[in-house]
Parts: sequence; C-alpha cells; structure tokens
Amino acid sequence: MGLSKIESIATFLMTLIIMWPICSADVMGASSVTQVSATGVDGIDSIVRGLDTLSVTAKVKITGDSSISATQVLLGTTPFNSCTAIDSTSSQCIYTDSSQRSFSGSGAKNVLVVAKDDLGATVASGTGVYYADETAPMISTFSVTEDATTKQATLAYSVVDIAQAGASSSMCSGIKMLTMYIDTVAIKTIAGNGKCSMSGSEVLSSSLFSTAGDLKICLEADDYFDQKSAQTCTNYQYDTGAPLFDETSLYISKNGGALQYVGAGMNVVFDLEMDIADDSKKVIPDSKIWIDTSKVGGTSKKKPSSCSFSSGVNSCTWSNLQVYVPSVSDDSTTTLPITFYAEDDKANKGNHSVDLANYLKVDSTAPSVTQIGSLYTDDDGNYYLGAEENQIWAQIDETESGIDVGDISISGAASGSPDECFLGSGCYWNFTGVTGTDGKKVKATISSSSKDMAGNLITGTLEQSFIVDKNKPKLLNATFANEENLACTWSPKNTSACKADSFFRDGDKLLVLAVIEEMASTPIVYLNASDIIDENRSYVGTCEERLDSDDLETGIWDCYWSDIGPVEYNLGGKVEITVYDSAGNHIDQDISVKIFKKAKDREYWSTIVLDEMMPEKLDRKIAQAVSQSAYLKIKLVPGEDASSDMKVRAIELYGCDDEQNQSAFRDYRDVEAETDTGDMRWQRFEFNPFDSKIDDTKMLENLTLNCEYTIITQVGSSLSKPQRINATFEIGLYNLPMGFIDDSVQKEIDELMENVKDGSTFDDMRTLGQVMAVWSNICGLMTLINAVIALWGSVTDVLACLGILACVSSAASTASGKALTAFSQVEQTGWRTAMEWICTIPTCTLQEKLLEKFSPNTYKWIKNPIGEGIKTTDPNTKQKVTLSQYFENNVYSSSTSKKTKIVDDGKKKETVNYEQQRKVVFDPTKEIGGFMDSSAIRKNKVLSYAFLCAPGISDFYVKQGEAACKKISCLKDRVPYGTPKEVCDEIYDYDMCMLTNQQYTSLLELVPFTKLFDLVGQIIGLVGCAFGIGDSDQNGYCVAQLGIIGASIGCFMAGCGGCAECGLCTACYLLTMYDMTSSVISMVERMFKDNIFSEDYWLPNNTPYCDALLENNEDEDNTATGGGSM
Repeated sequence: MGLSKIESIATFLMTLIIMWPICSADVMGASSVTQVSATGVDGIDSIVRGLDTLSVTAKVKITGDSSISATQVLLGTTPFNSCTAIDSTSSQCIYTDSSQRSFSGSGAKNVLVVAKDDLGATVASGTGVYYADETAPMISTFSVTEDATTKQATLAYSVVDIAQAGASSSMCSGIKMLTMYIDTVAIKTIAGNGKCSMSGSEVLSSSLFSTAGDLKICLEADDYFDQKSAQTCTNYQYDTGAPLFDETSLYISKNGGALQYVGAGMNVVFDLEMDIADDSKKVIPDSKIWIDTSKVGGTSKKKPSSCSFSSGVNSCTWSNLQVYVPSVSDDSTTTLPITFYAEDDKANKGNHSVDLANYLKVDSTAPSVTQIGSLYTDDDGNYYLGAEENQIWAQIDETESGIDVGDISISGAASGSPDECFLGSGCYWNFTGVTGTDGKKVKATISSSSKDMAGNLITGTLEQSFIVDKNKPKLLNATFANEENLACTWSPKNTSACKADSFFRDGDKLLVLAVIEEMASTPIVYLNASDIIDENRSYVGTCEERLDSDDLETGIWDCYWSDIGPVEYNLGGKVEITVYDSAGNHIDQDISVKIFKKAKDREYWSTIVLDEMMPEKLDRKIAQAVSQSAYLKIKLVPGEDASSDMKVRAIELYGCDDEQNQSAFRDYRDVEAETDTGDMRWQRFEFNPFDSKIDDTKMLENLTLNCEYTIITQVGSSLSKPQRINATFEIGLYNLPMGFIDDSVQKEIDELMENVKDGSTFDDMRTLGQVMAVWSNICGLMTLINAVIALWGSVTDVLACLGILACVSSAASTASGKALTAFSQVEQTGWRTAMEWICTIPTCTLQEKLLEKFSPNTYKWIKNPIGEGIKTTDPNTKQKVTLSQYFENNVYSSSTSKKTKIVDDGKKKETVNYEQQRKVVFDPTKEIGGFMDSSAIRKNKVLSYAFLCAPGISDFYVKQGEAACKKISCLKDRVPYGTPKEVCDEIYDYDMCMLTNQQYTSLLELVPFTKLFDLVGQIIGLVGCAFGIGDSDQNGYCVAQLGIIGASIGCFMAGCGGCAECGLCTACYLLTMYDMTSSVISMVERMFKDNIFSEDYWLPNNTPYCDALLENNEDEDNTATGGGSM
C-alpha cells in the first residue's frame, strides 16, 4: 500500500532536516565516510562466500577531529576494529568480523558505516555493496572436432562464472581451473584466468587415448571458491583400426541346412555367412563389404545379400554363391580360396582369406531310392492312403552328404519337398487327406532331378502306387456283458443304452463285443476303460470277419475284448473304443457305462401274479396261423427284504409252457415298466404258430402257462443279483373267429373293411386309390397280404399269374395247389375275418426283414424312400439323391469289384473277380427269368408298369391300411376298456385327413417309367431268392426267421408238412397272392389313360383343417372334404 500525499511530504521534510547539516558541512569540508568496501576472507572485492568472515574498510573524515578513533566509526552499531590516519584530516578504518557468519541468499547486500564526533553525535555516513557467491561456473559451449586428414581432435570451450543471478557479469570469485575427462578419467587440466569468463581450444594428442571406439569426452570448471561446474560431455569415436573377420562364424549352407559335401567336377551353389567387427563397434554399410570368389569361378566383388548388426558385430549373408569344384582323385589337394573385404566409416580397410576346402568334403556317390511306402500297409504288401493324416516315406541309400529337402520332390499322391530327411534312412512327407477315387490306386513319384546335398542326381525306384481308402470304419454296435450274461448294447441309435439300462456291478469283469463295418482291411481295435477300472491302459481287441455263403468277405467284423475289469462303482464312466483301418482312418467312440454297487443277496420279491390281460382273450383260430401278442399286467409281491427305495430294473422271462407241456410261448425279454417301484408291469407274450399244437376239437377256453422269471432289483445306487421266481398264468382264448362284438359295431367294421377292399371312399379320386392299392400290392414286400385281401377275391392258377422261378418245379406246383385251397377257405370265412387278422401283421417289419436279409441292395433302395419320401442314399457317393439320380448313377452302369475268397485251409487268401451288374434292361419281347412266359405280351407289359413300385404310393397305402387297422382295433377293444366309440371315429378322421394332405404332396417327383423297367428283374430276383428255393440252409432260416415276424402264415394255411418244404410253400403262397385278374390289369391301364399324375389330383395342404377336425369333431361330410376317408 503506497504512502499518502501528506505522509510523503512529512518524510521528505524529516530527511531534509537530518541530512542538511551533513551535506552543508561536506560541502564546506565537513565530515564524510567514503570508499566503503566489503570482502570476505578471500579478499575479493564485493564477493563473499555463503559462510564467511566479513571485512569492511572505509575512509572517514570528521571536521575538527584530527585523531579519529575506531570507536567513532560504527558498522551499524558495532565499532570498527581500527582506524589509521591517512593525513591531518582523514583516517582509514577497518572492520573485521570476529567469526564466520552466513551470507546465503540472493541479491545485493549493503553495509552502512556511520562516523560520530567526540560528543557521540553522527556527523557522517557511507554505504557499500557486496554479493555472496554461491553459483558454480557454467560451461556454455563445448565441442570436439576431428580433422579429416590428420585425424587430430580439437576441443573448443567457453566458461562463465557469475556470483548469482542478477549480479554484474564482473561479480564472481573467478575461474580457477578447467579439467578434461575421457569417460571418468581426468586426462588434462587447463589453468583458469581468475576472471568471470574464459574461452579457448585444445588439441588432443593421440597419447591421451588408451582405447579405441566410442568415447565420451567431458569438461569441468572450478572457481576460486572451489565450486565445480556440471560436467559437459560429447561423444567421440576414436578409430584407427581396420575391420576384423571372425572365421569361426563362417557357416556354409544350402536350402536352410549345413552344407558339408560337394560334388566333384561341378558348380556348387550355396549360401555363406560371416561375422565382421570394427574397432568403432559401429555398423559397416553393406556397400562397404564384399567377397571375392573369382579364384573359384565366381565374381571378384559380390556384395552380401543382407547384413544385420548386433552388439558391435556385422553378420552378413551371401546367397546363391557359386564355385566350381574341380575333379580330383584326392580331395585333400583341392583348394577353394575366397577373400572377404570391408571398409569402415574412418576409411580403415581390412580383408581376410578363407579356403572353403577346409569346410567342405567331396562326395561323388549318387543316392539310391530302395523303397517307397506309407505308414499303412497290409499283409500282402499293399500301401494305403486315408482321409486323415498320411505319411509317405522313401528309403534312400545315402550315407555321405545326405539328402537336402530342398533338392528332392515328390508328385502324385503327395507333392513338394519332404518334411524331413535323415542321413542313411531317407525322407518322409506328411499330409492330410488324399486326392483320388476311393478304392483306386494313386502314384507317388520322386523327381529324377532330385539330388543329394553334394548335388549328385538320385537313382533307384522312384515310383510307388498306393490304394486310396477314404472311408472310416463304422462301429455298428457294441455289446457289454458280465459273467452272468447280463448285457447292454450300444448303437448309434441308442447311445445311452449302457448308461440307462446297465446291469453291471462293482467287481464284475466284462466281455465287450463290437460289430464293425470295414470293407478294405482288418480293423485294429483298442478299448480304454480307465473310467471304470483301476488302471489306465488300452486293451487290444481281436477281430474276425464274417464270411458269406461263398466264403467271401463281407466287411463285417466281430471284435471282442475279454476280462475287462474288475470294474468299479461309477454312475457316469466312459469306455472309449478306437478303431483304425489299414489306411489310418479311425473313429473314437465314447460309450457311457454305468456301474452299480453290489446289493446284498436278499428276497426282494416273493411272488408274481396276473393282474390284467390286454386283450382279455386271444383268438384261437388266428393264433393257429399268425403270431399273436398279448400284454399281461403282472403284479410283483414284495418279499421279506423289500425296502422303500427299491425298484425293478428288469424282468426276464425264461420260458412258459402250456398245459400240454408244449412251448406255446416263446421267450420274450422286453419288459415295459409302468411304475418305478415294480409293483405293476406289462409283460408281452407272443404266441408262435410254429410251436402251437392246440387241439381244435377240445375248444379250450384258456391255456395254463408255467413261467419262470428273473428279476433284477435296484436299491439306491446298488444292483442285486438276478432273483428267480416261478409264476403260473392262465390265458383266455376266443373260440369264435372274432370274439363277441355287438351288431352295430360289427356292421361298421364290415363297412370299413369293404371300403378298403374296393376303394369306394376315395370319391373323386377312386381310380387313383385303386391304382395305389395295386402298386402297393405288386411292390408288395411291404404290404402284400393286406393288398391282396383288400383288393380282389379271386385267385387263378399261380403259373398263369406270373410263371416265375419259384413255381416251375412239381414240388412248387403241389405247394401252390395247397395254397389255393387254403386261400379259398379264407374267402369262405369272409373278408371281415381275413381283414381282422391281417391287421395284426406288422407289415413294415415284414418288408424290412425280407429285404434286409435276402437282398440288402434292394432293401436299402426301397427302405430309404419309404422313410424319406422321394430321396435315397447313393451307396457310392453317400449323398442324398432323387430316385432319378439314383438310377442314373447306379442302375445304368456296371462295375467290376474284387473280393477275397477263403480257400479250404482257412489261411491262404485268393483274390477273385466278379461282375456286379447294376443295370437290368427290361425288354417286353424277351424272357426275363420266366416272367414273359405268360400268354399275352400286352398283359405282361402292363404288369411291368405295375412293378415300377413308386415308394411314395406304396407308403401311402401302408399308412391307409394302418389307419383302418387302428380304427378296427379301437372298435374291438373299446368295450372292455370303456373307450367311447366317438374317440375311434375322431382318431380315424384325423389320420385320414393328415394322410391325404401329406402323402399326395410327396409324389410330385416320380421317376420316369422308362428308367424303371430294370426294376422288374430286381423284383423277380428278390422274390425268387428271398425264400431260398432249393437251398436247404436258406429254407431253414426262412422257417426260423420269417416265422418269428409272422410272414410264413401260408405254410400253415396251406397245410405244409414239415419245415423242409416250408420255404417252397411260403414262397408259392405269397406268389399266389400276386395273381392279376383282368379287372386289375384294366385298372392299371386306366391309370395311364387318365393321366393320374396331373395337378388335378393333388390336394392343397389342409393341415390346419385336420387339426381343427380333431379338436372340434366335425361331421363326416366335412371330413371327406378335408382329405377323404375310408
């Protein structure tokens, strides 16, 4: 805050009053204090140290006083130490501090000297200024330069010393000394001039430098207060030496590998590496490095391809150097001199010569390929390549220079350079997958221009053929069984079988049987069960191939492992089965196997009683001809050791006998649980007509069954041993064809079956419905019995029907006559009865069993379209194709295949060829297996059309029949089970509505008829061979297998005697039902005339309407509109 105006005037007046006497006296020779000077102990004017002893001098004059004493002169209030008279009027007075004191701080510092007279009055005063010097000198410029010619270095500098910021440039303690350093060593001092600034230069002689390279030169300044400046440094490279070559780093290579051998009398191309260093430890430009190979046929000055610099070393590489190796008998006399050159940035030059002969050996022997192969081979010496990881190897006789992967190549099955080569053994190529057709051969060829590392061309066997196998083996199923023959079977369609239905207990040892499909070779199988046993190891399985009737290989293998275990309790353990084929293709399949704890051996159940049967009774007449099923609801009575947490895991039926001690019921092990507790169960019994000897005259009301059950019980996480219990049941029999059904229901059943017979419920699509029925019948391996009964009732002589192979013998004709008699009896009993028992036959199972066993190829063709509409799987490409594509790819082509036949000694294998004809041409003017023996060519041509078997049409009729059978069954069974009749109607209406919508729309891509003529021959062959005419082994199988599924009813209806002729009998009976009357043939003709495949016959998609129909129970008229009914 500034002074006010009044305060300023007052201050001025006071100063004037004080100073006036002094000024006026001085002017008139009055008293004075002048020449005031302040120094420290160093005596430097106006400069003191931060901690110093102050000395002050002053010239003092007091008027009228010729003898001035020290007490009259004061520094502030402290008297001076001494005063010495200079003349009669003045004295020189000196003041010195008695001790050091601090003068730190920036800015000028003042001293006030006061003179007093003898009376003590101040008569004069004077002031002086001084500074505290606490600032070190500063080097303002510093550099080192080198003369390009003399290489002498000159150091130039300038130094400034100032007491402190703001002080005069002349105010300092003075520069005392300069010191020069190289790195941290002082090499020279320069005397200071004692002034506040100093500059100059110094020539640095070479004697100052003890080492070469990058140096750091520094300068430091001291003032007279011994305050040192910061060091100021600059880098300086001192280099007078030439570049050096490290021969130990010399590396000769080719294609990435070390080159040790060269061929005599040839040009050798290689890569070379060398390390070069300089005293300066600086990078040498690539342009200043070169190599001279002119003495060995190369160039005189070849620059390196590349150089890298690290830790003061230049590592350089020359690529594709070429030298000529002379032909000499003794390689010790060979010299291959080359010279390296380099020049650093100081123009220091260096060179180094190397004899490459000291690093290379001469190899004049060519490598030889003795064998080429793959990892996968068989006992016959064939090599395989698969769809997965492959390796081709070549055994190469080369023991000197070795094989260079860059100089060997292969083409064909694999290509390019090998992954690796080994001296004395050869090379290998790894690759994934292989190009080529499966089952065919591909070649791998080693290039004849391949060389060893010395450059000698390769010789020997340079080509090998390999068999392509891209198909992985297939694990069809795997069965696990313990010592008690309790088993579970895993399959791709039932992957949880051995977890959900396991019967294994802690401590069991397992036998594992795997069925594997592998067409090309013997599979190699491993099993790892470390999850369920106390060890981690792979068990190797044993495999045996199944042979067909001609002792030819089938490609189906039974592989087994025994004594797996003992297993340990584990509710979620996995067993891994690994299968390899000869081409290295493999599968890994994890199978979950549950292992239970052992339950104690106790009586969990005491008895089994019959609680209910469905149906209430079996029709005895039907049971004499067709296998019949009944479901018994059985009750298990808990035993003494029952517990609340136990439940039945399985009930196994071991056998039931009727009262005549005959095996009227076959063993059937399937048990369907109704509850977990096991107190109520459904047990299915199947009555087998082959074993039935029921006396018709006795009119039995029931059969007494003495059965033996084995029950396995689960208690918590424990499983019991099988517990055996005997049970006796009585099965009721109907002795009338249909049992007892009220007239109204019976009438509806009759009408329903009559409609199925003549197709009248198709309304405007009646013709199409009848044609469907005919086609379904003729294709009839799926619905042959239903179709014949439903569509026509007259049967003519079987030879006039088809006249094909099965009935050309007298034995077949005799069987045919029996079949005709039996069939006429069926007609006499009425369509109702016939349709009733026909509905019990599982037609889908029938066709699948026949085709699967006797004609696998046709089975695959027919079964796939049935389940998938109009597409099937091509067996060659494994792709889904339309039927048109299928015939193009398979029917109209032929191929030769090879199979291996096992000769009598069981060891030697003989390869034979056979022609597999897929193309069967239909010519209506020629005979095909007796088919054209019929009287009218025109009739047979129409019949051939009927044999075309459109799968969608057949499938439609199968499902139509199923809907009718379902309703008939519902009407029959509703009375004992209290089912309202309306429910049966609703179910049927819905089934028919959905069927009409969905099935008709799947027929839009029918195969052109001209491409289907070949099927006639296939169908004839199928029917002819399906029952093994003249083959007793197949006849026996027919009796055993087809009898189980209810397909051999003809034998019993015709009264065949004995199983020897059962195959013939069954065949002829089925063929009898193929009889084509003139009315049926006319329907087929009408099919083509009416162009039934036009769009007029397709219905819109009315699925929403069908759903509404089921929910709202629409009336019958609406049902017909929505899609037709029977």
